[in-house]
Amino acid sequence: MAQTSPSIRSVMADNGDTAIPLWATEVGAPTAGPGAVSECLQARILREAITLSKQFPLPAVTFIYSYRDRGTSTSNRENFFGVTRYDNSRKRSYNAVKEAIDD
Repeated sequence: MAQTSPSIRSVMADNGDTAIPLWATEVGAPTAGPGAVSECLQARILREAITLSKQFPLPAVTFIYSYRDRGTSTSNRENFFGVTRYDNSRKRSYNAVKEAIDD
């Protein structure tokens, strides 16, 4: 939000919208299926998104794409965005998100 040129925040400032909070929605990465990342990378992506959102002067909200994996079929990457697996066991990202929120 701040690293693009022009940044979202600068466009908002140019239009008098600096009092509006920013929302990052559907943040995440799949841990299986096409385009999958490792569970370690998923954890890092989510931790960084939360950490960055806390750096804005106004409230910023980060919405994690999915709490729990939707299924087990690796043909569909949408099944694997959760911070917990389909069987409810926790992925590394579960603790990464909890720690980032608590920091």
